[in-house]
Amino acid sequence: MNSYYVDPGYDLQQSEKRQIRKTTNILAAAFLAMTFIMTLWSYPVVEFAKRMGFYEVLVQTAKDTSLLNVLQILISVLAFVPVYFLFGKILKVPFGKALSLKSETNFKQNLGLVLVGAGFCGFANFASGVAGSIFESMGFSYSANIHHPNPSNPFGIALVVLATAVTPAVIEEFALRGVVLGALKPFGKGFAVIISAVLFGLLHGNLEQIPFAFLVGLYLGFITVKTGSIVPAVVLHFYNNLSSVVFSFITDGANATLSQFLYLFYLLIMLVFGVIGLFVLRKEDNTFFSVEKDGVLPFKTKILTALFSPVMFVVYLVVIWEAFFVYI
Repeated sequence: MNSYYVDPGYDLQQSEKRQIRKTTNILAAAFLAMTFIMTLWSYPVVEFAKRMGFYEVLVQTAKDTSLLNVLQILISVLAFVPVYFLFGKILKVPFGKALSLKSETNFKQNLGLVLVGAGFCGFANFASGVAGSIFESMGFSYSANIHHPNPSNPFGIALVVLATAVTPAVIEEFALRGVVLGALKPFGKGFAVIISAVLFGLLHGNLEQIPFAFLVGLYLGFITVKTGSIVPAVVLHFYNNLSSVVFSFITDGANATLSQFLYLFYLLIMLVFGVIGLFVLRKEDNTFFSVEKDGVLPFKTKILTALFSPVMFVVYLVVIWEAFFVYI
């Protein structure tokens, strides 16, 4: 009689742990590749301009807000789309399902999700603004080096909306709620929502936005798994960014008192929308906000395995470097 007994459940758990670690490492490598392109693309361009003798022309061109917006769009698309498409292929993400445009929920549920999302984003933006004020009082400024005057012509305004609201909503949702969530969902939907939200938070690269981007990422992941479609997340992400752009134009040149009043009025409306959305969803289904935690491993073990994967530590170091040395 064999005195050694191997629990088959243990083998399954260890196998799933290895798969989670491998998948997370690959997704973290995609994050690093995207960050490398977004952060370092300018160095070879500047060096090339210096060698070819048109550096001064490049400097003058960089002062044109419209051209900067066009450049931002191009760099963002090149950094996200090829990288995450390639790594998605490596992970064999089912793109047809991960990027589905067809919702599995009904109209009332979709309406409730959007309304709750509006309230959620309003809260996150307010909290981010408060955090920004606190960081500025401590000597950290994440906006001084990237602020440009708002354009006054329709073409310039359209470029700002395209660069700030449309492009990030589409490419970031493709990457995070499409590829990342799609790759992690086989290990559990709740697990996939949390890890994709962590990477979404880290994507924003500064101490002011990371925690609140994480919260928004949780909701964007939640509505993606609930609806089975990436469209609601894209729409809500677009709305969130667009509201910031609109307020930037509305309050441009306005006094501080009027700006604060308008912003508080906006937050009140979003809060009302959120409450209405919760009522609609609760009326439709009392269990609507639950997400199954399937898989072999315990939920906490899966989260810790992903967060402490080797390449994720490199991501943390890069984000810390960005937070303290790039955007300050």
